[in-house]
Amino acid sequence: MAVGIDEAGRGPVIGPMLVCALYCRDPERLRELGVRDSKLMDRVSRENIGDRLEGISSWTLVELPASAIDLARRRMSLNELEVISFASAVSSLVLGRGVLHPKMPEGCAVDVDGKAPECAVLMDAADVDEMRFTKRVKAACSDIIDVASLSFLGRHRADSEYPEVSAASILAKVRRDRRVEEISREIGSDIGSGYPSDPNTIAFLKGYLARWGDLPPHTRRSWDTARALLSCRRNRTLGDF
Repeated sequence: MAVGIDEAGRGPVIGPMLVCALYCRDPERLRELGVRDSKLMDRVSRENIGDRLEGISSWTLVELPASAIDLARRRMSLNELEVISFASAVSSLVLGRGVLHPKMPEGCAVDVDGKAPECAVLMDAADVDEMRFTKRVKAACSDIIDVASLSFLGRHRADSEYPEVSAASILAKVRRDRRVEEISREIGSDIGSGYPSDPNTIAFLKGYLARWGDLPPHTRRSWDTARALLSCRRNRTLGDF
């Protein structure tokens, strides 16, 4: 038995990052559902499996909106932010209630459904050094809970190797997709996927910036993409004089 952890939305320029910790008493049920790396699944499949996962597992979702990510980036790297986010998700699931690491930025939220026993913790490693990432998450968890009965293992592509991590990746991705939809409705325009590689997202940002003179809500202003767009806008404005 193990808790799986993964994130969705690490790289987008628009929208939140979601971190999910998931525990299922019977991992075979996860395999029967056909869980795998959420990035390799279409949205309909993710949604269908995600709905079923919620009924057979205990899980925690930590949501970091764009404003919180920008705030954290003033004092820590994205890898460091992911470490304390993973620790928050694990600790919340072990405790059965929402709790955030003391270094988490303001504006984050925790959604908890159920509780996990003290067991192995399997993670999709965000660091190039798997062992370093593992040690850092364990140390961050120890700031919140007693980790004596927990074992930790961070691996690259763990979402393709362990069904618990695959399931966590699916729930995180499903929740982020829904948040992106909500942002599109709030703004009144299709924002695309939110990733810098998405031409629809870049077209939306350029159009919004041209119309309003600033980036839209939910944009990660600390991202190079956002900074480049703002710089281009300022240079064009100065060129008018």
